[in-house]
Amino acid sequence: MKFKQNLSLLFWLYRGKASKDGKAPIYVRITIDGTDTDISLGKKIHPDFWNSDTKLVTATQRKPR
Repeated sequence: MKFKQNLSLLFWLYRGKASKDGKAPIYVRITIDGTDTDISLGKKIHPDFWNSDTKLVTATQRKPR
């Protein structure tokens, strides 16, 4: 028995949930055959470090000592 399913992944920066320090969480939308769900990756970055075209983080953040 063969099954064919369509899978799609979409990454985005959820600016609406930004914290007071300006960092926003990275989310992924997983879509399988038209059914989708949104999941937080548990990482936050500053919007200046997010490239919307490539959906990648463009710089690293260092933790203050």
